[in-house]
Amino acid sequence: MKSTTKICIASLILVKIILVCIFICQIESSNIFFKNEAIASEAENATAKTAVVAETVDVETVDADTVDREEPADLDFIIRKQAELNAQEQLMEKKRQELLTIQKEISHKLEEISKIRNEITTQMAEKKVVENSKIKHLIKIYSTMKPQRAASLIEKLDLNFSIALLSMMKGEEVGNILSFVDLEKAAKISEGLAHK
Repeated sequence: MKSTTKICIASLILVKIILVCIFICQIESSNIFFKNEAIASEAENATAKTAVVAETVDVETVDADTVDREEPADLDFIIRKQAELNAQEQLMEKKRQELLTIQKEISHKLEEISKIRNEITTQMAEKKVVENSKIKHLIKIYSTMKPQRAASLIEKLDLNFSIALLSMMKGEEVGNILSFVDLEKAAKISEGLAHK
């Protein structure tokens, strides 16, 4: 149950990392497109303004009011663009802070998963030690029993457990016990012992 929960948590964290990476890529690619469009539109505006200024100089009748009107329009355009750039920079900074927060959260979750994995490994090792001590105790019990009594108990045990138990006993003791076990089960146990 615990390992299933841990696998779910790890999967959720992995999905979150992938989504963050996709989000970062989209932000960076959209910024590249916005910059290119802004540069292209500014270049077109500059070319148009140059043409307008050239026409007014060629005519030799420069109206002072016209020149004064163009400068504030350029100034307004620059101020608007600067405000847009500042807004984009603030948005990018906000997104960067969010990503840093997510990254810290992911790091924290990974540390938790690592701790849980270490606990599971420790518990499994302890469980294995306990099981081995129980099996060694059973081996002593079966080794000290009379072969006929041990054989009747072996016949009632699960086949895989019987094979595991007998595989840890001395060959002479196993032979004495198997001589009293049902022939069909003794054959299966012998086959299992041969594969071990």
